[in-house]
Amino acid sequence: MSKINKKSMGQFFTPPQIADRLVQLLEQQVGFALDLGCGRGQLGKSILKRFPLARYVGIEKDREHFNHCANLLTEQTIICADVLEEKALSLISDFMPVDTVVGNPPFLEIPISNHLVLEVKDAIPNFLSSGYKMRSEMLFFAKSLKQLKLGGQASFILPKTFFISEQYRYFREHIIDNFSNISLFELPSRIFSGAEVSTCILYFNYRKTKNQQLTLGCIDANGDIENYLKIDSAAAVTRMDFSYHRLMSESGIRIEESETIGSIGGLIHRGNMSRNELVRKSVPHFHTTSFPINEIEISLDDDVKDGIRFGQEGDILLARVGTRCLDRQVLVTAGKRAITDCIYTIKLPEADIDTVIASLSSKYGKLWRQINAKGSCAKYLTKESLLNMPLFN
Repeated sequence: MSKINKKSMGQFFTPPQIADRLVQLLEQQVGFALDLGCGRGQLGKSILKRFPLARYVGIEKDREHFNHCANLLTEQTIICADVLEEKALSLISDFMPVDTVVGNPPFLEIPISNHLVLEVKDAIPNFLSSGYKMRSEMLFFAKSLKQLKLGGQASFILPKTFFISEQYRYFREHIIDNFSNISLFELPSRIFSGAEVSTCILYFNYRKTKNQQLTLGCIDANGDIENYLKIDSAAAVTRMDFSYHRLMSESGIRIEESETIGSIGGLIHRGNMSRNELVRKSVPHFHTTSFPINEIEISLDDDVKDGIRFGQEGDILLARVGTRCLDRQVLVTAGKRAITDCIYTIKLPEADIDTVIASLSSKYGKLWRQINAKGSCAKYLTKESLLNMPLFN
């Protein structure tokens, strides 16, 4: 299958070393494992390598991948069917429920329907839908969860946004309220061939535990656990990612007590024209490539035409988009210049300018922006995340 077709179907196959790590996180013996959207069978192969006596059931709709998986796992149950169709799970009803579910579901949006919403709510009652589409990963996870017996275990690759976005707070609450022995490990952004996506491996036991601690960590490209820490469940509701909690721990900042760019009256504006538009108009401009090296101040001396947003004396300029330049910022000490739509200006009370530029320039200020950047490939910062950035003193 071509890379284009794989991407359009949200298929990013699990590298062997990551599949092995996902299976190594399983704490209990595997008797019967279910893998919805099993692809070419890498998770099944890793399960049988560690648990030779396990039984494995995989469902895959792509005929080519189904054939590969069936030939790889000849003594296991592999079914060619579309998990999104109601009849798919009826084909494996004789095997359900299972003691283990695993998965690396397709990463894409699918049209929402009342039927699909009810399916997710059946497993995750506090599920919140919005708009006309939903994440297929949420549906695959919910369908898998419905087939897991009480006391069973799960190990799943899911988007990092499920664990950091306010939109998915309900998901984190459900995990914390209903599961135990929860661990979440961040994966490298380029671990899947042909994609730069932010993902995590979630592991848990299907039983309730009160006042538990969660294990958060990160995994390197070899599948090894690089680092980890433990947090209380109350802290995990807001965010569950290791990067964030390590940053807050190392910086000594308590987010609920700290001042933020927004709380001190900061205002953020984005340029209103692209670089190409400004070039066509022959307007001198400030772009992501304009940041000086090793300097935090800049003097500008250009006139600005009406209708074009600009940065001026007292403004802090910083990159809005660009994976490699999100940690750049500069204070305008004189003059003004048009800015592209890839640049933000931060306007502040004069008394707070030095504090904010120092915070943005600090190790923790740069890490904050990297951790809070959104997007799969071209990373970008939202005004909301910047306004909520604590002042690292």
